[in-house]
Amino acid sequence: MSALKKIDQVVMLLSTDWFREHWALLGIRADAGKIKKLQSLCREIVCDMLSGEESYWMISFDDARIQNTTQQFERALKDVKLDQSSSSIVRSFTSPANADVSEVDVVSLLENLTLLLMSDDDEDVRKNISPELLKVIRATFEISNLSQVDFIKVCVNSQTEWDCRMRSLTNDLPEYLADFAASLHEQTIQFVKFWTQLSLRTSTEDRLKLLAWYEETSIELTGARPSFPNWLATDV
Repeated sequence: MSALKKIDQVVMLLSTDWFREHWALLGIRADAGKIKKLQSLCREIVCDMLSGEESYWMISFDDARIQNTTQQFERALKDVKLDQSSSSIVRSFTSPANADVSEVDVVSLLENLTLLLMSDDDEDVRKNISPELLKVIRATFEISNLSQVDFIKVCVNSQTEWDCRMRSLTNDLPEYLADFAASLHEQTIQFVKFWTQLSLRTSTEDRLKLLAWYEETSIELTGARPSFPNWLATDV
């Protein structure tokens, strides 16, 4: 799928009713009000991009239209005021070039450190991580790793007026957006999904302890202090 078309798929997907309950699976954290607002704005963008066409394949794919759709979506993200983490994740869906490579490296390191923490029963390794917190970390990591949804089933079974319209736009491929959602879920970094779930299950104090453990353990193993992504350092 080209990067040009991905902006369309992201906007169309976030406009649907069937996907609204699953944003967190992709690491997008937002309250119900922000989700509803961004969904509504995405519907406006979809209507503009269709320009009266009944088939997605018949709309314009020229540079001017793509640029306009992208600009509209950027304005919508700013208007809704998603947190920095969620905004970065959504932007990375539209194009791999929007992903921060250095941030991806650090997040991958944190994921490996989490695996080390969960697999090592040595109290010297765990340091200030209590058995109770470790239990929550293990359970949360497992849940985030196993979170699977049959997107095709959820998509094609939705009978809301808007969702029926979205399927009719790709009438020959009614599961078009569901396949896109599945691909996004597959590419979402495991640690992002883990931290999203952990933020709902632990206190600020516990997450600060875990961040301190990440930092100390990273220094011991690599000799370098990790530069946490801004969204991780502030989301406590």
